[in-house]
Amino acid sequence: MRERGGQLMRTLLARLVLVGGVVVYLGVRQVVLRRQLATAEAPYIWKAEELAGLARKETPGVKVVLTGEKGVWDSGGGPRVEVVCKEVIGSCGEEPFVGAGGGVEHLAVDATGHIYVVCSREGEVRKLDPEGKLELILGRKGAGPGELGMPMGVVFDGDGNVHVIEAGNRRISIFTPGGQFVRSVRLEPVGWPLSFAVDSAGFYYVCWYDPKEDKVIHKYSPEGRRVLSFGEPARFQEPLSYAAAALKRNVSSGPIKVVGHYVYYSQGNPYEIRQYTTDGELRLRILRKNRFMEPARVRSLPGGLTELRAYTCSSRLGILRDHIVNIVRVLRWSEQPERYALIDVFDFEGRLLGTATPEGLLGINHLAEDGRVWGAMKEKGGECVHFRGSLKMGERR
Repeated sequence: MRERGGQLMRTLLARLVLVGGVVVYLGVRQVVLRRQLATAEAPYIWKAEELAGLARKETPGVKVVLTGEKGVWDSGGGPRVEVVCKEVIGSCGEEPFVGAGGGVEHLAVDATGHIYVVCSREGEVRKLDPEGKLELILGRKGAGPGELGMPMGVVFDGDGNVHVIEAGNRRISIFTPGGQFVRSVRLEPVGWPLSFAVDSAGFYYVCWYDPKEDKVIHKYSPEGRRVLSFGEPARFQEPLSYAAAALKRNVSSGPIKVVGHYVYYSQGNPYEIRQYTTDGELRLRILRKNRFMEPARVRSLPGGLTELRAYTCSSRLGILRDHIVNIVRVLRWSEQPERYALIDVFDFEGRLLGTATPEGLLGINHLAEDGRVWGAMKEKGGECVHFRGSLKMGERR
C-alpha cells in the first residue's frame, strides 16, 4: 500500500507540472521536494540549433529541417494566417464548460459540430450541441462498465463513436454518439496518457513516456495489447534527479495525430514536430528557431516554499489539407503573467510558411480538418469566452 501511495504521489506531481498554473507545496513533504526540485532548472538540451545538429548525426537517413522564426508568407504583403471568431458559445468560467475541478481538461468536436467537454474530477464527458448547450452526459465516476476514472481526452472513429481515454482506469471506453456504452479496452501496459489517436484499423497510438523503453509513442492493438513503442523523448543530461525525471515525462509528452499511414507528433517542449509511419519509422523532423519556448523551470520562494510553474508548450496539432498546423501555448511570467497562443503553419516538406499570434487568443481547443476551430479568447472587457470560428491560411493581406 505504501509503495502504491508513493507511486500515486509521483504521478500526481508529474501531472501538476504539466497543467498547473502555479503549484506551491506546503507541509512536511515540501522540504524534501524543495531539495529535489531545485536541480530541475534547465537540465535538457532545448536550443533548436543544437537539437538539429544532434538529429542530423543520430538519424542520418531522416530529413531534418531547421526553420527560422519567420515563415515564407510573413515577409511583405504575402499570404497570412489568422483566426476568425464567428460566434461566442459560452463563458470559460460557467457551466457546462467548467466542472468542480475548475476548468476543462480536454475539449473535442465531432464531425457534426457537437462539442465534448472532458471533466476529469467528475468522471464524465459532457456532450453539447453546436451552440454550447448540454445534450447528454457520457459515463459517471467509477471503474465499472460505462464508468470513467479520470478521463483525459476524446477522439472519434470513422463511425462517429466516442473513444475516451482514462488515466485512472488505464483503459479506453467507447460510447456511441447517443451516449450508449459499447465496451472498454484495457491498455497493457500504460503510464499516464496525455494524448492519443485511433487509426482506421482500430489501432490506438498513446503518448506517454515509458522510462523502461525510453519511448513516448505506443501503438496498441484494438484489444489493448502494446505492439510497438517508438519516438525519442526530450534530450536530458544524465544522470537525472527525481525532479528532472518528472520534467522528462512532462516535456516529452505532446499532441499526436494519425492521418492515413502517418503519425504526427509535436513534442511539448522544446519545439520539435516529427512524422512517423504507423510502423514507427521516422521520416521527418522539424526544428524551429524561437525565443518564446524556454525550458520548464522551478524556483524557490520566501519561507522555504517551492513553486512549480506551467510552461510554454505545444498544445494542439492539426493536419489541414496539405499543411501541418502546430498550436503553442505561450506563457510569460512577470508581475502579471501573460498567456497567449501562437499558430505555426508548415508544408509537408517542413518549411515554415506562416506564423501568427492573434490578438486575444488564449488557445485552440480543437482544430478540424476543414479549418474550423474551437478555442478560448479574451474579449476587450477581459472576460474569457469559448468561441467557434475558422483558421484562414494563405489569403493575401
